[in-house]
Amino acid sequence: MPFKDETALMNNTHSESVIIIYLILGSLINFTTLASLFSKSGILHLQAIFCHQAQQRSASLFYLGIKKSRHRFVLSSMAEKGAEVNPSIRSLQSDTGELEGQPGSGASFQGASPPPSYLELPGYSTNIFKSPPSEGYICGICAQVVRWPVQTDCACGLFCHGCLHRYIGDETGSLECPRCHDMFPTTETQRDKIAHKKLLKLDIICPHGCGTDMLLRDLDKHEEECSFVIIECIHKHQGCKELIKRIDLVKHLETQCDFRKESCQHCGQQFIATELEKHEKVCAFTESVTKVLMAKGGDGEAGAASGEVVTQELMKTVAINLEAKIAEVRRIMTEIDNQGKVLKKLYEDSRATINKNTDNLSDVDKSVKQLQKMVLTKLSKLPDIERSVGTSLSRTEFESHKESVQGIREELDSQKTRISELEDQSSSGTIGGSSEGISKHLKDQIANNTEKVNYFDDQINMYSMRLAEHELRFQFQETASYDGTLIWKIKEFARRKRDADNGKTLSLYSQPFYTSRFGYKMCARIYLNGDGIGKGTHVSLFFVVMKGDYDALLPWPFSQKVTLMLLDQETGRRHLSDSFRPDPTSTSFQRPSTNMNIASGCPLFVSQSVLKDPAYVKEDTIFIKVVVDTTDLYGP
Repeated sequence: MPFKDETALMNNTHSESVIIIYLILGSLINFTTLASLFSKSGILHLQAIFCHQAQQRSASLFYLGIKKSRHRFVLSSMAEKGAEVNPSIRSLQSDTGELEGQPGSGASFQGASPPPSYLELPGYSTNIFKSPPSEGYICGICAQVVRWPVQTDCACGLFCHGCLHRYIGDETGSLECPRCHDMFPTTETQRDKIAHKKLLKLDIICPHGCGTDMLLRDLDKHEEECSFVIIECIHKHQGCKELIKRIDLVKHLETQCDFRKESCQHCGQQFIATELEKHEKVCAFTESVTKVLMAKGGDGEAGAASGEVVTQELMKTVAINLEAKIAEVRRIMTEIDNQGKVLKKLYEDSRATINKNTDNLSDVDKSVKQLQKMVLTKLSKLPDIERSVGTSLSRTEFESHKESVQGIREELDSQKTRISELEDQSSSGTIGGSSEGISKHLKDQIANNTEKVNYFDDQINMYSMRLAEHELRFQFQETASYDGTLIWKIKEFARRKRDADNGKTLSLYSQPFYTSRFGYKMCARIYLNGDGIGKGTHVSLFFVVMKGDYDALLPWPFSQKVTLMLLDQETGRRHLSDSFRPDPTSTSFQRPSTNMNIASGCPLFVSQSVLKDPAYVKEDTIFIKVVVDTTDLYGP
């Protein structure tokens, strides 16, 4: 009979008959013969259904037996005392089935005691009902539709049988009602049959996802067959802890369960999947030896005799090979031992040398630290020496001219005084001769000296300009960087911005910076009121390649990535930046033939509105950062 017919048979109401037939067949014939009648997946599916139903039946009978024993004990105790059986006891009798039908006796399931699983379950979700019940059917503990409704003595509403059972626990006497907070005796609880019957007639949808429509009374029966119910593996007692849908159980037992049985491909015996690989290694070796013996042994008595000979020869061969392997291992162990002794000797010698050198290194380290201090001291004085040497030459010449001019000024003042005296004498008639000739001679001298004074004034101005250039040059050298990074501090920002807006100062140049000590020379140029397409709306920031002293040694055109940034002075996290790669065909990045190339960069660097943010303009100062990528740069 095909397996699909058996599956259809089990899906109807006579699944128990199929299980009985399975047991009868198992007792009459060998399990291997039965396996030949059905497919492997069918047997596994049949085992799963049988185990599930057997577990449910045994648990229900066990729970029912305990309840009956407990109630008989209570009734006998009440009878001995002559007391009347109270309503709660009768309700308890009804729950155990002594007043209504027993499970499986023809009475409906809803008339018997609740399944043991109800003790651990909350109420039904309202989502499974096509028309949600009224609030009167909501459990006062789990806030869901009551499962097997019961009432307390305070009669304030319904509770799930399991919820109230867990709430009471082992308490005796009275407890506070979780709904109305009145006290009620823990023994005074009874089932609400009317509410239960109404609930059982409500239409629901399967809560497990199969989409089946049914009455609530049929839910427990449906869950025994629903393919989407989560169940335990049948190998749980062996250690499998997987929870799978019933529809996936066969697949799990065939391919996924670590405790599934699989047959050895060599001997045909069945083993647990986790132990099969270890067995097959041994079994494969046995099979290979058997094949060799069968190939050389032949048939009959002659084959058996030759098989014994082959076995002896094989054992000799194995013994010889084993002895050879043992000898090889001993040889290798001896070599390892000798090498270990040599390495140990080398280690001891090296350790002694290291200890000896450690003492020497400590002395060398002290000397190096002293030399470092001396070098740092000399280096700290070097900028001052360079500055003094650079300015001393111009200042010496400047001071000499200044002294000459001062002498001429003194001589000119003395002559002016002399002229004044002569003019006074001439007016008083004390000087003889022509006063006009004397006056003309003095005026010529004054004119000559005035020309000299003007000449020296020009010289002083020229040297003052040269001195200012030298001072600016040394200032640039002090602030220059040689790692491809420029930090440009622009002070008096408000005034410079007004000058830019008025057209007085269109752009500003930064101090030069370099990619290395002998690398590219560069600077930045900023238009605070914008340039080109950004004029009046944006700040324009450009990068400029300058003529350097080592350009002949550098690769051209300039091709390093350039990043332009406006720094955030508050948090340091909101820097505004833009990057670009130089165009190798642009003249801006060729080797400079003049002092600097045409600037290239971002005419729309940042909006003018950004300059109103105090994060970027603080204490009337902004900071511009330019970073040139030097990771792949090579040069002198």
